[in-house]
Amino acid sequence: MMYSVHTASRVGSRVTRQLYKRGGQIRGLSSASDVIVVPHDDMRGKYNQIERLPIPDFDETMARYKLGVDAMASLDGEMDGETRENDFKLMQDFIDTGKGKELWEAVVKIDQSNAEKGSYPHSYIESHWDDMYLGGRWSLPINSNPFYLLRGSKTCDAPSSYSNTGSIVSSMLRWGRKVRDYGLEADGGCMSSFPYMVGGCRVPGVGRDELRMNPNWGHIVVCFNNAFFRIEAACKATGRVYDGAYFSSKLKEIVERGEGGDEAFMGYGTGLGRDEWASLRGKAEGGDELSKSSIDCIDSAALVVCLDKEDRGMTEDMESERMLHGEDGGNRWYDKHCLVRLGSGRIGYNFEHSFSDGMVWNRMIEEVMDDVRGEGEGKVFKRLEEGIGGEEGGVERLEWGFGAEVEEELRKAKAEVEGNCGGCESSFLDFDMFGKGEIKKWKVSPDAALQMSYQLAYSHLHPSSPPVTYESCATRSFFRGRTETIRSLSVASASFVQTMREQGSSREARRDAFVKACGRHIELAKEAKGGMGVDRIFLAMRKAGGHPFFETETFKKSANFVLSTSNVTSTYLDRFGFGAVTGEGYGLGYLVHEDNVPINITAFGGGGTNTRAMKKAIKGGMVEIKDLF
Repeated sequence: MMYSVHTASRVGSRVTRQLYKRGGQIRGLSSASDVIVVPHDDMRGKYNQIERLPIPDFDETMARYKLGVDAMASLDGEMDGETRENDFKLMQDFIDTGKGKELWEAVVKIDQSNAEKGSYPHSYIESHWDDMYLGGRWSLPINSNPFYLLRGSKTCDAPSSYSNTGSIVSSMLRWGRKVRDYGLEADGGCMSSFPYMVGGCRVPGVGRDELRMNPNWGHIVVCFNNAFFRIEAACKATGRVYDGAYFSSKLKEIVERGEGGDEAFMGYGTGLGRDEWASLRGKAEGGDELSKSSIDCIDSAALVVCLDKEDRGMTEDMESERMLHGEDGGNRWYDKHCLVRLGSGRIGYNFEHSFSDGMVWNRMIEEVMDDVRGEGEGKVFKRLEEGIGGEEGGVERLEWGFGAEVEEELRKAKAEVEGNCGGCESSFLDFDMFGKGEIKKWKVSPDAALQMSYQLAYSHLHPSSPPVTYESCATRSFFRGRTETIRSLSVASASFVQTMREQGSSREARRDAFVKACGRHIELAKEAKGGMGVDRIFLAMRKAGGHPFFETETFKKSANFVLSTSNVTSTYLDRFGFGAVTGEGYGLGYLVHEDNVPINITAFGGGGTNTRAMKKAIKGGMVEIKDLF
């Protein structure tokens, strides 16, 4: 049985009273009609007492915003002076007339009321954030789902071997069982996203999707050659998860059967715009029981495992493309987390992003890979329960009985998704001249140094356009916290870029500007981590009521992030990538390891963007910065 999540979250802390534990499983009370059961939805009682996300002060918010647009204006060769002056007057009107403060107070009042009720939304931004993800009608590949590519031993299979993939599957499911059985150790952050990591799925709807999860999962679904297969994941009698050898043998069996190859592949639907997919899925489910049963099987699976055809000639750029959106958008089910084994043998994840973020994914991967590698007592967390051998159940191919209309729509879906994939450029830079070890010798933050290199690179390529930058910052230290924006373009970073561009500037002046910019970046990052950014509160204020200030060109440009960046550094990660958020910009997913900095670069080719040129510019900028020391 599947349980929908976001309806349930509206009953807030009552969810914990609508759950009870029996035999290691979480079940919904039969009296809870139309209540969607969310295991651990409010985990504070067992794990930690953490604060509600704070609301930034109005005056401080406007001061932060003004500093950001001052920085933007100093590098902006596109906006005319009259527009800038008129926009400034509207901003002052927003402040001086009290209209802005009224919207802010409305947000505070709503949040206080929800806090007193102990009900959803659990922060001033939560419902708007959910609306953005679940109400967004864009397609998931490239636009929403990011990817991880793993590194280290046991993260790549030899040709025709699936041993490491099978081991990761087993460890991930045993980690999921640990979560389900309330065995997950507290780590100081909000724990509410963890239960959805195994058994969760997104379901399309017209106008808005919903999130569902199956706490009683017992199978996985494997996708190979555009066909789906069901595999038992755990012993029915004991609930124990099978070991890696079991899963490896089943994966190998699927590949050796060589079935599939259908162009009318239902997975293409998950790559469409959400309304189009909702319509197509509805026709498939309503047209025949076979298709409905197969979709239910995928929805309720613990995990989808995607096996790509062998291709040992893949380049690094090809690996990034396949991880982000597949070869042509096929052989995936983007509505669920997918464990992907590339044709090169390398293993990674394509994550459905609506309910979780990088810190949650990193925690899972740390425990899973510690287990796969047989690390002692899990280094930080307790070892997972051992998997067991198993032969029960064979490999069952999922069947479809849809008619000609659905088949034709799936063929059109393939063409559309393939076209979208072809419109996204991916380039991978494994910068290996130095890493955080060298950067720390400069006495600056490694992350801040990378952010400065991105702004410098962008300015070299697009000298008249300011490098308006988004860096994701986790707010998981607050209950149901997700992320806040670090607006990395500051007055100090703009000064650094200008100094680097000045022909006659000295090495000392450039170094001083760089160090100051890095210092300011750390201040901005600390503010964002504490929930003190501008983007989340502005979103909530816009939802509370309109004002011409929010429609000014300056406001819009300040939120048009031509550099969308995120750092998810982790021991077990080799690469991290996602799509750009604007047609004129770049997506920069990066990691800062001791001796190297892997950076995945994406763009849509609009506004003169070019990922290969950006790759070269970033590398050159990092060398320029190193030469300052």
